[in-house]
Amino acid sequence: KNISFTEAQGGSDPVNPPASSDDLTNGDENATVANPGVWYYWNDQGWCGSNVTVSLAKYDAEANTVTVTYSGSNVACWFGMQIFYENPANEAGKTYKLTCTIISEAAGDIKINGQKVTLVAGENHIELTVVEDANNNGNDAADASFALQCGTESGTILAESNTITISGLSFTAIEGG
Repeated sequence: KNISFTEAQGGSDPVNPPASSDDLTNGDENATVANPGVWYYWNDQGWCGSNVTVSLAKYDAEANTVTVTYSGSNVACWFGMQIFYENPANEAGKTYKLTCTIISEAAGDIKINGQKVTLVAGENHIELTVVEDANNNGNDAADASFALQCGTESGTILAESNTITISGLSFTAIEGG
């Protein structure tokens, strides 16, 4: 049940998830890239015009899930709640199929690695083609292997309060990519 990395030839190596159920680390995408194998979250505290409070941010090693519960007031910043993970097995410049399941209490649009994803309330099966460290965030900072923003540029945050559970995150190398 570990997060996994799969080579195109079919081998699989577990990604190094935290050793036990524990709180996620609060930090930005740069901190995530600097510390592979650790889940991070970032919540706006007025820097970008929103006040987002996180009441739960847990990685459950046994269930292989990440759950984040947040709420906010005047949540105008579309990226006011973010979740990051750096897969230590991914290679910069290589193309991967990213798959996971996201359970969200709210429906709406989010971004994963710079790509718009529309969630329904409930279970969502995600499959995206991503390039490791492809500067999806539009600046010179490194990109995390998995970077989720709870909203898109065309709107506000997904919901002023929500619980998101991510499970089964995997990266499969795409041949020739």
